[in-house]
Amino acid sequence: MEWSDVVKLPKYCPIKNTGLSAVEFCAPFYKVGKDMYVSLNDYNANYENTEGPYILAFLWSPTEEFAKKLISKKVIEHVGTIQRPPSALLPADGSFTYKKIKSYFKGQKTEIGVSENASYGYPDGDFVYKTIVAHPLSYNFQSRKIENNEVPFAIMYSLIGK
Repeated sequence: MEWSDVVKLPKYCPIKNTGLSAVEFCAPFYKVGKDMYVSLNDYNANYENTEGPYILAFLWSPTEEFAKKLISKKVIEHVGTIQRPPSALLPADGSFTYKKIKSYFKGQKTEIGVSENASYGYPDGDFVYKTIVAHPLSYNFQSRKIENNEVPFAIMYSLIGK
């Protein structure tokens, strides 16, 4: 499955309808491709389990270490090389740096809007990553500082936030 196919999937899509095979990775995520992970749930929005498990979200990350950093919220120093994210997960203008992604979404008129937040580890409280959220997408960056040319180390695409 290509990322351009992912963004066309309906809410709570049963994984069996995608042709993807899920391999346990780091709960609650499963690896389904080289840089593709899914979060699964047995129930859909109506708490039914007629076709589950259902896909709640997709995660793009160029390395398993970066994916684990996002999922576990543990401080993992720069591991591997961050690559340009798939075009299907980028804003319409192709922006892929912190400054350009932030500027693009702040200029959009959306019902949900855009937010920024930071995640800190538990129990030590160390900074782990910062996120720009523009539903259904969340762009995750490693640096605590504002680095305008920083590229996301992971992008989450929510099927339930569409």
